[in-house]
Amino acid sequence: MQSKAKISQSCAGLSLLELLVSLALLALIAAGLAGAFGVGTQVYDRARALNEHQEELAARRQLRSALAQALPLYRITHFPNSFVGAPDRLQFVTLKETPYAPDASALKVEVLWASNNLTMQVEAIDDTGAVLASWDHTLARDVRNVSFQYLDNSGDTPDWAPVWTGAPNLPALVQITGERGAPRWVDFVVAPRL
Repeated sequence: MQSKAKISQSCAGLSLLELLVSLALLALIAAGLAGAFGVGTQVYDRARALNEHQEELAARRQLRSALAQALPLYRITHFPNSFVGAPDRLQFVTLKETPYAPDASALKVEVLWASNNLTMQVEAIDDTGAVLASWDHTLARDVRNVSFQYLDNSGDTPDWAPVWTGAPNLPALVQITGERGAPRWVDFVVAPRL
């Protein structure tokens, strides 16, 4: 009877190998949980930052959409139609529809860099060019070294220029670059409708 008791006592514990395997598994689980927690924290911070700058990011999307539908100067319209490209501002007319001014014939959009702020001013105009409504949107605050560039591909060699003088055509691309900003300004490149 003593031999049976001795046998059951020796099999009752964990071997060193089993203990090491269980510790290794616990370490892997802990590392996975720590990594998941880090990713979760980053996602939360990113979502909070996007929520803080929701209006600016929405204004950038509106600018991209409006610029993609810019009217060339040779398009005959009842309202004044222009495309002005300067080193610190951009102005154009678009037929992009807006739910805020359903009676508008077009939108006149101006992007301006002044006092380290990049802003967009939108005017809803009727057939005579009279302003029906207007809105101001901030694209980025505290943005530095902003540069407006216009790609002219009408010649033999495409060339970027700080001023658009290629009327009546639109530039092949419009690029707005800058540094820093809140929210951070990312190079903005759009091809206006040709």
